[in-house]
Amino acid sequence: MQDGDTVRIGIVGLGGIARLHADQLSALEADGVPVTLVGGMDIASDARDAFADEYDVPTFADEDALYDRADAVVVTTPNCVHEEYAVSALDAGLDVLVEKPLAHTVESAERIAAAASDADGFCMVGFHNRFSPAVRALKARVDDGHFGEVYHVEANYVRRRGVPGRGSWFTDESAAGGGALIDIGAHAIDLALHVMDFP
Repeated sequence: MQDGDTVRIGIVGLGGIARLHADQLSALEADGVPVTLVGGMDIASDARDAFADEYDVPTFADEDALYDRADAVVVTTPNCVHEEYAVSALDAGLDVLVEKPLAHTVESAERIAAAASDADGFCMVGFHNRFSPAVRALKARVDDGHFGEVYHVEANYVRRRGVPGRGSWFTDESAAGGGALIDIGAHAIDLALHVMDFP
């Protein structure tokens, strides 16, 4: 890929979070950013059909067919299969954005990290809160020394809408890897580490 070329992006796992990413990619493309959604992949045919109808892109039951069309992929599958798709995409030479958490177990996360360190492409976890205006303002104040030396952070998070996806893979420990700590605690820990420059 050359500078100025359009980045071809695919999405692996075509549920609700995939739609958020697809909508954002569509908005970026409409604003003239050189990105395009080239397709999606899911093992469920109904998810593929709905996504293809909504976004007018081809969908596949096999990741290799998507990887052949893409420069990068966004992995939005259940946590327990992040490793499978992140590693295969990195092995295929693609850049990868994995929705948080990176994986459902420490061992799985370590295997993704090892694959990323050996890959030509990059792998990033979707900790989007780092980019919110409030966090960017706080980070700038920390960086300019406004608070002195930061050596302690209390991290917490409140989700007023309750437990999402009750009864789905999202609340199944074997698929998700855990409860609130894996789900929203990952954001709180990431933000604390980010603000303190990962001590």
